[in-house]
Amino acid sequence: MLKELFRKILNPYREERLVSVIRGKMVYDIYPNVNWNKGEFAILIIQEIEALTKEKPVTIFIGDDTTDEEVFNVLSWINERY
Repeated sequence: MLKELFRKILNPYREERLVSVIRGKMVYDIYPNVNWNKGEFAILIIQEIEALTKEKPVTIFIGDDTTDEEVFNVLSWINERY
């Protein structure tokens, strides 16, 4: 029942190619069809917080799926940078 509702809600957006759905281990990731990934979005959020606070934010990210690796790679790079 939940999967049917999920498909019913998302299908119009998928048909218009506005979003993509990537199935993970126990999750469905819904992405806008733009040339971005979770890692690039994490960078954007961190930069916005830094711009507002003038300080490096403490960043915690928890995930155990393949698409989460994008964020872990970016956070490793950011930590090396500082």
